[in-house]
Amino acid sequence: MISPSRETARLCPSLLLAAILLPIGLFAQTVADSFSFPLARAWSPTQDFRAWYNSGSVGPGFHLGEDVSIPVPPGGTPKDTEVPVFATGNGHVKHVGQHAGYGWVVIIEHQLPSSDPLAPIVTTLSAHLRKEGLIGVGVDVPKEQIIGYLSSDPNENGGYPYTHLHFAVRKGGFVEGCDPVSNWWVYAGYSTLFGSCNDWNTRIISTEEDPRHAIVVSNFSPPSTFISDRLHLGPLIFSNIGEDGTYQSGLRFTFGYEAWLNRTVSVAFPFTPTGNYRLTRLELGIAPFDQGGTVKVELRTDLNGQPGDTLESWLTNMPQSGALASPCVAMSSVSNPALTFGQQYWLVSTAAAGGGTGQWYTVSNDYSIVARSIDGGPWSTVQTFRGAIRAYGVGGVQ
Repeated sequence: MISPSRETARLCPSLLLAAILLPIGLFAQTVADSFSFPLARAWSPTQDFRAWYNSGSVGPGFHLGEDVSIPVPPGGTPKDTEVPVFATGNGHVKHVGQHAGYGWVVIIEHQLPSSDPLAPIVTTLSAHLRKEGLIGVGVDVPKEQIIGYLSSDPNENGGYPYTHLHFAVRKGGFVEGCDPVSNWWVYAGYSTLFGSCNDWNTRIISTEEDPRHAIVVSNFSPPSTFISDRLHLGPLIFSNIGEDGTYQSGLRFTFGYEAWLNRTVSVAFPFTPTGNYRLTRLELGIAPFDQGGTVKVELRTDLNGQPGDTLESWLTNMPQSGALASPCVAMSSVSNPALTFGQQYWLVSTAAAGGGTGQWYTVSNDYSIVARSIDGGPWSTVQTFRGAIRAYGVGGVQ
């Protein structure tokens, strides 16, 4: 298992809160010159790339991708966890099929820019999907197009009693058949070794030191690293946390952080973009405490100085105290809402009773107004805290 801190630290090493933006109209290309994460929520792997695993029925072998679990929301059902999965970059769907232990799988081939160290091609795999709503094989897809939905049904998702995505990045173009070293499917979830191709009865009970595992792992790239290195942040176009963005643990600003007395609490702060851009990514600074849980984050319009309509929303898991060392979680935008120069917007965070709690930290005494709503009631100003945000874009202010 992996703590989210190991990956989120890589995504925003010096930021507290950042929105990464692209100019309106700059989108799909044949070459996959940028990537995003395949879920519209914080990318917090519950099993890391290259984690050793041996459950008896799975493994022994190194994990060849990253897993992200989707918890049932408070008051919800398992069907509510069947969230959409998105193409991480422009590509061509090479394979759609059902596989033992995987459920339904989609494999996409991506052509990389010639300057990319993994050029010319990589393939991405998304597994544990449901049959309904799958993309078709042989079609071209732009980055962030829906390619399917996760499955909560063990009879459909590979036998798991919970909903999760297995996401992997394999170097090179799409290939069929068995890996010549592992004697198992090239896109298997683990580097498990076999004596005969696709014959489970010939599984080899090996150890981590067996050099064949390292050979199999070398064909894959750590998903978080691969995508994080290809996000294309662009120049800084807006910031209110200082040029260096230095994290200081002593100054606190409560961004939708607490749920108490069996109530649902929402907290919001305003920000104003300095150009016309479409949101593609949100990174938030966070230091958890007390119990963990799920928090809903929303980007909203302004309605007479208060949060208005929701433009996009995300769910993020808030780990318990001590579980997150990095002050950052990251979420990719799916709908790419347009932000207009000079208009005010709100970031709203909601924690349900018994749900997530956490603290959002700032770096100076330059304050802005924060509003709070309890149980969906009217918004009221509760205190002045700093609303930290950094915006990145391509092409500068329009």
